[in-house]
Amino acid sequence: MRSIRVTRHLVKNCPFDADAVLLGMRETIERMPNAHLHIDESSYCLFFPQQLSALRPFEKYLRWLPMGGQYLVCASNQSVTPPDRGFRQPGRPSSSLRNVLTAFCAP
Repeated sequence: MRSIRVTRHLVKNCPFDADAVLLGMRETIERMPNAHLHIDESSYCLFFPQQLSALRPFEKYLRWLPMGGQYLVCASNQSVTPPDRGFRQPGRPSSSLRNVLTAFCAP
């Protein structure tokens, strides 16, 4: 839980984040449908401090655990249509545009 306190402390004491409101992962995910976004992925991250950086390769096995210093939520909006410019990106239909929202916040 130390990493959560560190994240909150940093946000609280950073002038850039003076009006920031930290949301937990659950609240962030609950808000996505209201913005017409579909959750593609969510996970926790940043489990080990710099002193334990040798352990960071193991973080991929801990992404389910709500003990990371931050979390990640990726969402997409498949309903937005890009302007037709007469070309298609290989492997992607021209009628869909993927918008990705990534949120990094304290759990």
